[in-house]
Amino acid sequence: MKSIEMKKSLLITFFSLIIVVTAYNQPCLPGGISFTTQAQIDSFPINYPNCTKIIGNVDIYGDDINNLDSLISVTSFDSWLTIRYNPTLNSLSGLSNVTSIGILDIAGDNDLTDLSGLENVDSLNRLIIFQTDILSSLNGLNNVSYIGGEIELRFNEVLKDLSALSNVGPTIHGITISDNDSLRNLSGLEGIKSVSGGVFIFNSYGINDLTGLDNLDSIGGGFWLVETSLTNISSLSSLAFVGEEGWIQRNYELTDLSGLENLTSIGGFLSIDDNDKITNLSELSNLESINGDLSISANEKLADISGIKNINAESILDLSIRWNPLLSACAVKSICDYLQNPNGDIDIENNNSGCNSQGEVEEDCLVGGFLHTFLDSKSLLYPNPANDRIFLSTRERPIIEVNIYNELGQKVLSVLQPSEIIDITSLHSGIYIVELKYSNKSFKEKIVIM
Repeated sequence: MKSIEMKKSLLITFFSLIIVVTAYNQPCLPGGISFTTQAQIDSFPINYPNCTKIIGNVDIYGDDINNLDSLISVTSFDSWLTIRYNPTLNSLSGLSNVTSIGILDIAGDNDLTDLSGLENVDSLNRLIIFQTDILSSLNGLNNVSYIGGEIELRFNEVLKDLSALSNVGPTIHGITISDNDSLRNLSGLEGIKSVSGGVFIFNSYGINDLTGLDNLDSIGGGFWLVETSLTNISSLSSLAFVGEEGWIQRNYELTDLSGLENLTSIGGFLSIDDNDKITNLSELSNLESINGDLSISANEKLADISGIKNINAESILDLSIRWNPLLSACAVKSICDYLQNPNGDIDIENNNSGCNSQGEVEEDCLVGGFLHTFLDSKSLLYPNPANDRIFLSTRERPIIEVNIYNELGQKVLSVLQPSEIIDITSLHSGIYIVELKYSNKSFKEKIVIM
């Protein structure tokens, strides 16, 4: 009998524990809740007993909110947790039992110097730290190992330490860094190896280098380095792939692109514009393809673009090389191949002599042997120099179109389905490029008209 009574007692105790545990892990507030006064915070456990897992958005926003102690029973925020403009809130200790947060959004005039109180949080879907005045570190997030979405740090005047994020990785969705005047590098992000979305670093005049991104090997979206005071980007030496556009613009102290030696592919356009001190692009010698426009413009000291020679010309759409005052040699293989079979608009102007027009570059391409005159000796163009006409011999490979360009790259004559004789009496004396188009290829040759 005693054995039976004992078993009954144990069963009652067991089911009582289940009921208690269930009662204290109740999902609640699917429609969310806003706290605008300390009194609302203080009355939370009375108004919502056993509410531990808040489903909807939570907004904490009030001039007199100075502590979150009455939220001690909450273990997770499934959606947004927004803590904005609480000028007397100097601690998050009331959230010490929280282990997961959907989107943590800390912004505005809070009296927080760090994020102490969040030490038990191990996962976030997104982290937003925006426009804080006295937040100098992210201490409190030291145990976060997973951020599924984006890290967004913007307009934080004294934020200078990201080391609390050192356990995050290996994959996140995105990184956005801008206008953090006291941040000198990204040390603390070493655990991140791949970003499925974009990495956007802009308006960052305090950051000197990209320490912290040393292990980043792929970016699925766009990559921006825009308006920075970066002196070097050598920490990007693991980066091999960018899935969308690449912007390298207005980096006023950057002297070279050391760090991009292993970059092989960009899935969108590439813009290298308005960089005052970059002298060459040699570190891009392993870049094999882009998938969009190529723009190299307004780089004051750029004198050598031979580093882009291995880009497949077929992966380039529009081409723009302009306003690089020291650049005189543009006849590299990728550019010459592109000029032979362009996929879009061409704008080559206001560089140094030799790269001041499409015609100048095409002439150098011919001299350098990058543009081939004939296809297996099956096509002939003569005489050269010529006077009032030129002769073609197609021999088994019919030419479907002939275009003639002047030294400025302007098309001055076009003939469809040409016969063996092309009348050039309308052209003035000078140097021209004759383009011979076949069904699947085209070839160019320089010719002198007397």
